[in-house]
Amino acid sequence: MWVHLIIRLVALLLLFSNLGLRPFITKWHSNLQVWEAQKPDDVSPKEYEVRWIDEPEARKELEILRGELNQYAQALAEIAGVEYSK
Repeated sequence: MWVHLIIRLVALLLLFSNLGLRPFITKWHSNLQVWEAQKPDDVSPKEYEVRWIDEPEARKELEILRGELNQYAQALAEIAGVEYSK
């Protein structure tokens, strides 16, 4: 029984990492770093971030990722045998 649960857990974590988190981070992290490196000293990081032309698209994709994360959290709760609540 434990082996089956561990296999399900590892599979779920690999799926989330490889199909959810990694593609998002690969796409957006480096782009945002390049943008942030150009920030003038007299502008706050938050103010500068919202000026980023790709910010709306990145936030949209982040919302999609959050929805996927909720699905993975629900699956983890099922594996753990606990109730899931958002």
